[in-house]
Amino acid sequence: MSRCAFVPSAGTGRGRAFSANSARAALLSVDHATPDTLAAGGALLHEQVRSSNVRSVGYSQQERVLEVAFHSGGVYRYVDVPADVHTALMAAPSKGRFLARFVKGRYVYRRVSG
Repeated sequence: MSRCAFVPSAGTGRGRAFSANSARAALLSVDHATPDTLAAGGALLHEQVRSSNVRSVGYSQQERVLEVAFHSGGVYRYVDVPADVHTALMAAPSKGRFLARFVKGRYVYRRVSG
Protein backbone atom coordinates (compact mmCIF):
# COMPACT_ATOMS: atom_id res chain seq x y z
CA MET A 1 0.00 0.00 0.00
CA SER A 2 1.47 3.37 -0.92
CA ARG A 3 1.60 6.19 1.57
CA CYS A 4 2.14 9.90 1.18
CA ALA A 5 3.15 12.78 3.42
CA PHE A 6 1.78 16.28 3.74
CA VAL A 7 4.62 18.72 4.21
CA PRO A 8 3.91 21.40 6.83
CA SER A 9 5.38 24.88 7.02
CA ALA A 10 8.97 24.79 8.25
CA GLY A 11 9.36 24.95 12.01
CA THR A 12 5.69 25.48 12.85
CA GLY A 13 4.34 21.94 12.73
CA ARG A 14 1.36 23.39 10.84
CA GLY A 15 0.51 23.02 7.19
CA ARG A 16 0.27 25.91 4.81
CA ALA A 17 -2.08 26.50 1.93
CA PHE A 18 -0.80 25.30 -1.43
CA SER A 19 -1.98 25.79 -4.97
CA ALA A 20 -3.27 22.59 -6.58
CA ASN A 21 0.10 21.98 -8.28
CA SER A 22 2.21 22.67 -5.21
CA ALA A 23 -0.14 20.58 -3.03
CA ARG A 24 0.41 17.62 -5.35
CA ALA A 25 4.15 18.21 -5.17
CA ALA A 26 3.95 18.30 -1.37
CA LEU A 27 2.34 14.87 -1.23
CA LEU A 28 5.37 12.63 -1.40
CA SER A 29 5.51 8.88 -1.81
CA VAL A 30 6.83 7.22 1.33
CA ASP A 31 7.51 3.49 1.59
CA HIS A 32 7.85 1.42 4.76
CA ALA A 33 6.18 3.87 7.13
CA THR A 34 3.23 3.76 9.49
CA PRO A 35 0.40 6.32 9.48
CA ASP A 36 1.26 7.72 12.93
CA THR A 37 4.95 8.14 12.20
CA LEU A 38 6.33 11.59 11.63
CA ALA A 39 8.74 11.68 8.70
CA ALA A 40 11.92 13.73 8.69
CA GLY A 41 11.03 17.40 8.82
CA GLY A 42 7.74 16.80 10.61
CA ALA A 43 5.68 15.68 7.60
CA LEU A 44 2.49 13.90 8.59
CA LEU A 45 2.24 10.57 6.78
CA HIS A 46 -0.98 9.58 5.06
CA GLU A 47 -2.34 6.16 4.31
CA GLN A 48 -4.45 5.74 1.18
CA VAL A 49 -7.95 4.42 1.86
CA ARG A 50 -10.70 2.85 -0.20
CA SER A 51 -13.41 5.48 -0.39
CA SER A 52 -15.40 7.30 -3.03
CA ASN A 53 -14.69 10.66 -1.32
CA VAL A 54 -11.58 10.25 0.83
CA ARG A 55 -8.18 9.72 -0.83
CA SER A 56 -5.97 9.34 2.26
CA VAL A 57 -5.86 9.81 6.03
CA GLY A 58 -2.94 10.87 8.21
CA TYR A 59 -2.75 10.90 11.98
CA SER A 60 -0.21 11.91 14.61
CA GLN A 61 -0.98 10.34 17.97
CA GLN A 62 1.59 12.56 19.66
CA GLU A 63 0.08 15.77 18.26
CA ARG A 64 -3.52 14.44 18.13
CA VAL A 65 -3.84 15.75 14.58
CA LEU A 66 -5.99 14.09 11.92
CA GLU A 67 -5.54 15.04 8.26
CA VAL A 68 -7.96 13.98 5.58
CA ALA A 69 -7.24 14.35 1.85
CA PHE A 70 -10.24 14.16 -0.47
CA HIS A 71 -10.33 13.05 -4.10
CA SER A 72 -11.58 16.57 -4.92
CA GLY A 73 -8.14 17.90 -3.92
CA GLY A 74 -8.91 19.43 -0.52
CA VAL A 75 -6.86 18.52 2.55
CA TYR A 76 -8.30 19.24 6.00
CA ARG A 77 -6.49 19.15 9.33
CA TYR A 78 -8.51 18.45 12.49
CA VAL A 79 -6.92 19.15 15.89
CA ASP A 80 -7.23 17.48 19.30
CA VAL A 81 -8.59 14.24 17.81
CA PRO A 82 -8.23 11.17 20.06
CA ALA A 83 -6.46 8.08 18.70
CA ASP A 84 -9.61 5.97 19.05
CA VAL A 85 -11.42 8.26 16.60
CA HIS A 86 -8.66 7.71 14.03
CA THR A 87 -8.77 3.95 14.65
CA ALA A 88 -12.55 3.88 14.21
CA LEU A 89 -12.31 5.98 11.02
CA MET A 90 -9.81 3.59 9.48
CA ALA A 91 -12.06 0.61 10.36
CA ALA A 92 -15.28 2.25 9.16
CA PRO A 93 -16.84 0.76 6.02
CA SER A 94 -17.75 4.30 4.85
CA LYS A 95 -15.02 6.87 5.56
CA GLY A 96 -17.16 9.78 4.35
CA ARG A 97 -20.14 8.80 6.50
CA PHE A 98 -17.89 8.36 9.54
CA LEU A 99 -16.31 11.79 9.00
CA ALA A 100 -19.73 13.42 8.66
CA ARG A 101 -21.09 11.80 11.83
CA PHE A 102 -18.11 11.75 14.18
CA VAL A 103 -15.52 14.31 13.04
CA LYS A 104 -17.04 17.25 11.15
CA GLY A 105 -18.53 19.77 13.55
CA ARG A 106 -16.90 18.10 16.58
CA TYR A 107 -13.25 19.10 16.11
CA VAL A 108 -11.63 22.39 15.16
CA TYR A 109 -10.27 22.17 11.64
CA ARG A 110 -8.74 24.20 8.87
CA ARG A 111 -8.28 23.61 5.20
CA VAL A 112 -4.58 23.24 4.47
CA SER A 113 -4.72 22.82 0.69
CA GLY A 114 -7.00 22.52 -2.30
